Amino acid sequence: MILKDLYTHDIIEQEFNTEKLYALLLDDNFLEVSRQKIIVKKR
Repeated sequence: MILKDLYTHDIIEQEFNTEKLYALLLDDNFLEVSRQKIIVKKR
């Protein structure tokens, strides 16, 4: 069975997108991973 059989392309784009990934990674309760803000200067 291939992925196309399980989900349509539209559903995949709707459910697995960048915004949801960022929200998941920023969630403090997700895998109890602490975050750290880093500022990188140009060049």
